[in-house]
Parts: sequence; structure tokens; C-alpha cells
Amino acid sequence: MTNVLGVYEPDNIYAAGSTDIERIARKTAVGVNIAKYQVVAVDESGDVIPSVSPDDAYGISAEDIVGIDGEKQNVVLCATGCFQKEGIVFPDGKTADDYIDALKKCNIFLK
Repeated sequence: MTNVLGVYEPDNIYAAGSTDIERIARKTAVGVNIAKYQVVAVDESGDVIPSVSPDDAYGISAEDIVGIDGEKQNVVLCATGCFQKEGIVFPDGKTADDYIDALKKCNIFLK
């Protein structure tokens, strides 16, 4: 679909029937890059960082964040909901199967 704003390309990340998606606003750690729909964690300071292990899973980023040296960025996270696992960004070498149980503890479900 094309309109005056450009091309709309739906990403179809939400699983069918998923309407209860809680979004929360947080700050990233300084200079951190986060991809849209990437699994994220929270560091010891409470700042959002990319997840490196299922043990640190906290949520899923709802937007792309390009880190700026010396600055924290605002980021919106999906804190609950049901998502298509094919659209989620996991750390290198990790898969949905690695994260499925950890994300369930956060009330995030992958289909």
C-alpha cells in the first residue's frame, strides 16, 4: 500500500488474537544499539541492553534504537504479549527454542 507518507509494510509480528500487549517506556544504557523486536535485558543500573542469554530476558524492543555516544535513549518495550517467533531478533547463536521458557516468565509467548 502506498500513501503520501510512503510505503506501508506490515511486519505481522503479533500472533493471531494477541490484543493484550503491555508496552513500557525505559532508558537504554549509554550508546547501545537495539534492533526492533530484539529480546532485551536490563543491566544492574536498570538500563535496557540487548539480551545475551535466556537468563537475562526482560522484554522485546518495539523499535529500532541507534545508540549515541554519551547518551541514554528512550525505548518502548513490549513487556507482555504473544508474538510470531520468526520475527523476533535473538542473540547470535540463539533461537526461539532457547528463549521460549524464559520469555514465558515475563508473560511473553512465542508462537
